[in-house]
Amino acid sequence: MNDFGNLGDIQNEADVEQIFARRLIESLGYPDSEIRPKDSLTELTVGGLRNQPTALYRPDFAVKVGSDIRWILEAKAPGEDLDAHVWQPRGYCVALNGEFPDSNPVQFFVLTNAVRTRLYRWDYNDPIFELAFPDFVSGNESYDEFRNILEREAGQGDFLEAVSGETHSLTKVALDEINAAFYYCHQYIYKSDNISQGAAFSEFVKLVALKLLEDRRIRDEYPSVLAENTIELSKDEVRFSTAWLTEQESFTANPLDSILFHDFIDEMEGEIAAGTRKRIFGRDEHINLSPETIRGVVGRLEHLFLFGIDADLNGRLFETFLNATMRGKDLGQYFTPRSLVNLV
Repeated sequence: MNDFGNLGDIQNEADVEQIFARRLIESLGYPDSEIRPKDSLTELTVGGLRNQPTALYRPDFAVKVGSDIRWILEAKAPGEDLDAHVWQPRGYCVALNGEFPDSNPVQFFVLTNAVRTRLYRWDYNDPIFELAFPDFVSGNESYDEFRNILEREAGQGDFLEAVSGETHSLTKVALDEINAAFYYCHQYIYKSDNISQGAAFSEFVKLVALKLLEDRRIRDEYPSVLAENTIELSKDEVRFSTAWLTEQESFTANPLDSILFHDFIDEMEGEIAAGTRKRIFGRDEHINLSPETIRGVVGRLEHLFLFGIDADLNGRLFETFLNATMRGKDLGQYFTPRSLVNLV
């Protein structure tokens, strides 16, 4: 017996997760909002080194404080050989930290079958601690040291960047959901502004380009989005949103065109002059849609996150969608599906 229950009550992996692991994480001071269960995390490819297999993997829990995942936990059934599973959570930590050029925010992982629990640094082969089930009682020296490393207050100076105020959610969805949203937006533009299908698609492409660029910016500024299916950001951090349009409309009638698209065209012209970018839109191009129609499209797309894990696969699938949708339509002298994929 320990502070979390009786070992005899733990019969399988699900029991390890709920009777022991979840209670352990909660005891370290983390609220529900900071405990991310398996089904909220993104599968990443791990392994492939030193004769290891490769696999798609996500841990049973990730602990996220502010914008970064601090540590992860992998639970196994009692009797499972922990040595056989170290490569999976370690590989997940490596994949997450690889998104941060100047830091390694995921410092630790826990591997447990309840009978034995190990704490590892993400970049060390041997565990820092190995505790038996009865060790998890207040006053046990090893358990106290374990808590001092992982409890929430241990890293406040480095990790507490909690999002304040109103938030904006972004969710990774399946390709068919993205295709459905794109089809809706194309038809919405066509009907709302009473223009041809080809003209509607040309304008739609401009809006999608801005959405892709905004999601790329978010991915680059918040690399921890790699691990999560849904992320929450301060609404002030997201520009492709109806909230941003409302805020900017007090200064300009059509902010997506006069601010975001204008800035994009200026940047593109500079890259073309430097020889690093091929032209995708004309230098005097604008978004030729009513503000109401733009708002409708932004509202449909603003909570989708268009950057998945496999960028090359997503690019090929996106290109296939564009080819199918634009077939037979006049979309201008510069635009091709590949040119938009290459944009990001």
